[in-house]
Amino acid sequence: MDYNTVVQAIGSLGFPIIAAIGCFWYLNKERETHAEETAALTKALQDNTVVMAEIKEILRNAPYYHAENAGVEHIQRS
Repeated sequence: MDYNTVVQAIGSLGFPIIAAIGCFWYLNKERETHAEETAALTKALQDNTVVMAEIKEILRNAPYYHAENAGVEHIQRS
């Protein structure tokens, strides 16, 4: 869109209409971007959950892992 098109649209439709259309376009683009970001964060969180479960299982099955070796008084196992 060039400058003359915008000026002509404002002249024929009025500034409030053009401003509303611009806001709608911007919000729609922002929503699409947010959906993509949220999907990426959800996948990262799911991957981290899998890794944490694997680490928990490794530590649970390690014969050398005891409370006195870990430097803590008590380890709760669920």
